[in-house]
Amino acid sequence: MKAFACPQCGASLKSAPIKDATVECPYCHSAVVVPPELRPAPPPPAPIFRTSEPDAASKSNLSWGAVLAICGAIAFSLILFMSFIAMPGRDKKPSSYAPPSISPKATPTPYVLTFGGEGTGAGLFQDAQEVAVDGSGNIYVSDDTLRIQKFDAQGKFLSLWEIPSETKYFSKIRGGPDKLLADREGKIYVVIGGVALKYDGANGEWLGAASGSDYIFDATLKADGGMVAVSAKGHDDELVVLDAKGKAV
Repeated sequence: MKAFACPQCGASLKSAPIKDATVECPYCHSAVVVPPELRPAPPPPAPIFRTSEPDAASKSNLSWGAVLAICGAIAFSLILFMSFIAMPGRDKKPSSYAPPSISPKATPTPYVLTFGGEGTGAGLFQDAQEVAVDGSGNIYVSDDTLRIQKFDAQGKFLSLWEIPSETKYFSKIRGGPDKLLADREGKIYVVIGGVALKYDGANGEWLGAASGSDYIFDATLKADGGMVAVSAKGHDDELVVLDAKGKAV
């Protein structure tokens, strides 16, 4: 056997592990070519596996197999579904079951009383505006023609009177009134502009007036016959309390 030594330093390389075509000298670190007879045998070549295309018969068998598998899955699912539907007790409602209630459609509240109509004659209205009821149930209605009409509790026409368009309190009033109030004794209060006119509801007689504001927005009666009014005077808004005689207190 030929001695295997480093050509540079002469060191023996018999003990050097040989894995490739060259080795490194452990002494001088030179790369030394390994003789062919000392090189390790190359590994055998890896086997080559060849695949061939399936013939037409094999393809046909695979296709039919897939179809049969799909059909079987569908049939199995249908069997499970029908079995679930046919389970005993599924068509029975629990003992606490109550059918959902359906609320009936809301019906409009029926009229208790209707009377009057469109016009300017007795018992008719031209743009009816305010309504008041006294302690006896008599109904008073004002419209845009400065008229106050009185009806009984059944809506039968009884009487009417007109509000003057000009007084010492106001002038050139064309429509209204703005508010109509009635107390328990049958006294009627007509709020128009900045004045509250008081009438006897029995015959339409004028009983007096309370004034002093430029305009009265709203008003209500007190139990003692007085009045509380929201009014405007100049640039100020006021809450005015009146006694039964119409005097601001």
